[in-house]
Amino acid sequence: MIRVPQNGIRPPGIEALTKAFVQNRNLRIIDLNDNTITTAAGQLASAIEKLPNLEIVNLESSLIRTKGAIAIARAIVSHKKLHELYLGCNDMHIDGGLEVARVVKNMSSLKVLDLNGNCFGLDGIDEIRNVLENNQFLNQMAFR
Repeated sequence: MIRVPQNGIRPPGIEALTKAFVQNRNLRIIDLNDNTITTAAGQLASAIEKLPNLEIVNLESSLIRTKGAIAIARAIVSHKKLHELYLGCNDMHIDGGLEVARVVKNMSSLKVLDLNGNCFGLDGIDEIRNVLENNQFLNQMAFR
């Protein structure tokens, strides 16, 4: 388990952490909530892709933005144990939200998906909801 929320970690620190993450293939929890990932999102996604036992990924308020969200979504596509994914408040636009929705819509293990506080607009929220239609976590999502 790696939990380092609100530590002022910036991209060079995130990159260093990702190198450590891949050394522990049994890592189950990554919580980088409220740090600054930005340009390190691609490297973080590469590490996440190599960690099939992840159960919780919390990147809330970490400025992964649209490009980072797409990279993270593609990294988790084959994860079978992921229960919770927190990507709220990340300056993500609709393309990122839709990519996440497409990837997670058939993930039977996923119980919590947080995309709140991103830059989707009302039409974007409707698009994401349409992709996620009939999923167990759709009703718990309260987009802002």
